Amino acid sequence: MKAGENTLNSRMSLQILKTLQRVDPKVEKQDREVRGAVLEDYVKFMTTPGTHNDTYAESFHRSFFKDWSEEKEKYTSAEDLLKFTDNR
Repeated sequence: MKAGENTLNSRMSLQILKTLQRVDPKVEKQDREVRGAVLEDYVKFMTTPGTHNDTYAESFHRSFFKDWSEEKEKYTSAEDLLKFTDNR
């Protein structure tokens, strides 16, 4: 990373806030629906080349994607990701 660039965690925090604002700006939806949207955007963000250039990922990111990558199917939809995390 170059000096002044945001870390993966700060980029991800901003991404989650954008997702929350887009999905539930009035904070009216059910928690599960919002969590599903956050998970869906998280996986999309983390698996899309060029979204960040931080070479270090915290253990919780590495653990999540280790488990995710070991699945036969790479879940990407909100509902499938919720089931994956519930079972995890």
